[in-house]
Amino acid sequence: EANGAGDDALKIVPDGAVEIYYDNVKKLETTSTGAEVISTTDATLRVANTGNGTAKLTFHNTGSTNFHIDTTSAVLSIGPTDETSIKAIDDGAVELYYDNGKRFETLSNGVRVVGAEGGNANLELHADEGDDNADKWNIYSSAGGFLAIKNYASGAWETSIECNNNGNVELYYDNIKKFETITSGVKVTGDLELLDNTGSTGRLLLGNGGDLQLYHDGTTNRIDAYVDLVIRKGASEDMAKFINNGAVELYYNNFKSFQTNSAGINLYGPEGGDCVIDMYADEGDNHADTWRIVASQGGGWYLKSFAPGSWDQMITATINAGIELF
Repeated sequence: EANGAGDDALKIVPDGAVEIYYDNVKKLETTSTGAEVISTTDATLRVANTGNGTAKLTFHNTGSTNFHIDTTSAVLSIGPTDETSIKAIDDGAVELYYDNGKRFETLSNGVRVVGAEGGNANLELHADEGDDNADKWNIYSSAGGFLAIKNYASGAWETSIECNNNGNVELYYDNIKKFETITSGVKVTGDLELLDNTGSTGRLLLGNGGDLQLYHDGTTNRIDAYVDLVIRKGASEDMAKFINNGAVELYYNNFKSFQTNSAGINLYGPEGGDCVIDMYADEGDNHADTWRIVASQGGGWYLKSFAPGSWDQMITATINAGIELF
């Protein structure tokens, strides 16, 4: 048919297309697979609400590589009849779905990955097109209350980092836990290697301002203490004390038996007991190599030899009684 001016308005081709024109310019044509909207500038298809004629959905191509879907409604949903695949909310989020379950949405300050009810949330990152196992990483939020960063380098997902709700953070090496935080600090499973920024040495600093420092200076292992240093068995039994600007004290079963002073050393016997020094020459492998000095709790001083296989008195000094030689 043609309008009064002889322009085409509708053309029907037998066993072929139906064409619709506007001002003698073809705008829509049916094809064997559907229909095409045709324009040399902006191809537009509007879907209107039959109740008021208001355009609700507009498809248009501006002639460039961009294709636009515009809607005057608050929400645009795309998907099969009974499912949503994509939802675009006016002045709000864009949501992506899998099997009608929301899995991804944009936020005003970023994005959110959403797991199914009772399920986990996974964000996989594939570098270099993901053509190698080492290219693949997974940020994994568990329904059990932890987040993990995993790698696929070995052909299966292995944990690299795990963070637990209201709990610890764990670091892994080849899927084996090596470091974790605990309520009182940290825990290391295996070796702890400290290196400086040159990779040669480093320091373990303890206390305020590094009051205690453990390190290797390239040739020597060192312990630097800037306050008193005490070595104990457990929390109550002293074994050695290093007093800042003062003495060194050595203990036996929590009893101080040795102490340095400004002029030399002090030796102590237990309460009610003797103070004894045993001396071994030549590694003490013969009785004749062994000598003993005794300061008796009764006021005597003795030098003894173990040459005969038992302690033999050699010199005795007694308070107010003189010296005896044997």
